Amino acid sequence: MIKKLSTTVEDTGEKFSWVSCIFLLFVFFTSHHHIIDIHSYLENFRGKQEQIDADKISEATEKGDLKRQVAISSLGLFGFLLLIQKNKRVLKIKSFMSILMIFFVIWCATSLLWSENYSLTFRKIIIFILFNVGVLAVAKSFSLRNLVNLAFICSLVFFIIGVLAEVSLIASFHPFSVTYRFCGTLHPNHQGWNLAMLIFSATILANEHSHRRPFFIATAILAFVFLVLTKSRIALASAVIVMGVYWSVLSLKRNRYLAFAYFFGFISLACILPVLMEGKLLDSVRPILLLGREYEGQENVTTLSGRIPLWQQSLEFAKERPLIGYGYNAFWTPDRSLEMAENIGWGITGTHNDYINLLLGVGLTGALMFIIIMLMGIGRIGLLYRLTYNRYILFSAMMLIFYSLVMMGEMISSEVCVPNLITSVILVKIGFVVPVIEAH
Repeated sequence: MIKKLSTTVEDTGEKFSWVSCIFLLFVFFTSHHHIIDIHSYLENFRGKQEQIDADKISEATEKGDLKRQVAISSLGLFGFLLLIQKNKRVLKIKSFMSILMIFFVIWCATSLLWSENYSLTFRKIIIFILFNVGVLAVAKSFSLRNLVNLAFICSLVFFIIGVLAEVSLIASFHPFSVTYRFCGTLHPNHQGWNLAMLIFSATILANEHSHRRPFFIATAILAFVFLVLTKSRIALASAVIVMGVYWSVLSLKRNRYLAFAYFFGFISLACILPVLMEGKLLDSVRPILLLGREYEGQENVTTLSGRIPLWQQSLEFAKERPLIGYGYNAFWTPDRSLEMAENIGWGITGTHNDYINLLLGVGLTGALMFIIIMLMGIGRIGLLYRLTYNRYILFSAMMLIFYSLVMMGEMISSEVCVPNLITSVILVKIGFVVPVIEAH
């Protein structure tokens, strides 16, 4: 039975912690962004498929990145220091969702017992734990309002750095070129996540700060333009669907028929697009639907840039250990990554699908726990919004839906990045932090 919730949102008048924000900017920029030899990094995504390189695959899957490890360790220490400070928000097991989240973490850690690669699993679990210590600290220290501000500031700063990085390298900045993809200091798909979060946070803040609305609206529009330039189809499609949900929810209070029209219109568009992309009657608009990536060839288009064969092979491996998996994020050993890369024809170190990756890592048991947590999180956020009509809660729903959609074609949950941090914090707030909204 759902507890009755009051309509008092947690205190939104507290000061924004600039010290924490600057620290998090530094940690995530160090761990997730590329600034050294940026020119060669950018050129890797100008219409080129990643080449099979045994040394690079081995380094990416087994050795890790020293600066990333230092950054994650710093995040864990930072989180621990914040957690031991007194705060009006407390961490408390509030529901079945809270219990399930604890069991999911325990199950991931327990997978070390049956992992094929003990050292790789151990390293991944340590990163997972340190990251979640940081998540707990941010959830306990930041109100929902300040969480939106944090998302906006981080994504805007990384966007500006990315634009400056490319513009400073004139040879790499060709936005009108067929093979161009906006990367900045990130993989173009990851840049897509960052820009989508910038759009969502700017949209929410535009409605909360009327005197600065032109700035936030202009930022959201510019972010959308560059999101298109990343040519990250999954991030773009997910962002469009989320914005459709956003407008549907806002329209619901005024006209429910218009709201349903918005919702089903965007969902229908998302379902029809793949069919249109393969239809012979729409060859003239195919380049637009492919975001200019027709240079990849018809075979790559129909296989989602090689993802479908990759998923098929991954699922065959999953059948061998359906319930427990191969160990948390430990399926992609150097040998297996190289074997799969040779079969697929391009360098890979992951499944490009978080749900399949969870299935491989922690089995059907862990994957189902995660999916239930996400569904419960979206459901509870929807209930909270109905009771409060608070736009910061609406932002939480937007991030959870976007995250769930992106997981279908990319690996956002295993990346140490700000969108993953913000979404994880939202889940922790729903499950553990009192008050997100005061209950009685």
